[in-house]
Amino acid sequence: MRVLPPRLVCPPGDTKTQLLHILDEIATMNLDPHLPHLDVLTTVACGAKDRANLPAARSIATHIPTAHLLIVPEAGHQWHSAKPSQFAHALQAHLDREA
Repeated sequence: MRVLPPRLVCPPGDTKTQLLHILDEIATMNLDPHLPHLDVLTTVACGAKDRANLPAARSIATHIPTAHLLIVPEAGHQWHSAKPSQFAHALQAHLDREA
């Protein structure tokens, strides 16, 4: 994020400095103690090629009692936009679990 231009990473109205501050704050958060207390059906989805986030996705899914882990084959970090039909199917499957 630090090397990308603001127009690619910043929401409208936010500066790069604001975004980096938010990301720094998020990086220091530890939500692990709260995960076992979640009692809503949860789908944790991650692309199989998203090496940076796959370990966290596995850990999060392990700690949420109602979680389902979905590893999307041949997909990277932004698999929802790269594979929109798979994303739509995954979303529908999650909604069907809640019904």
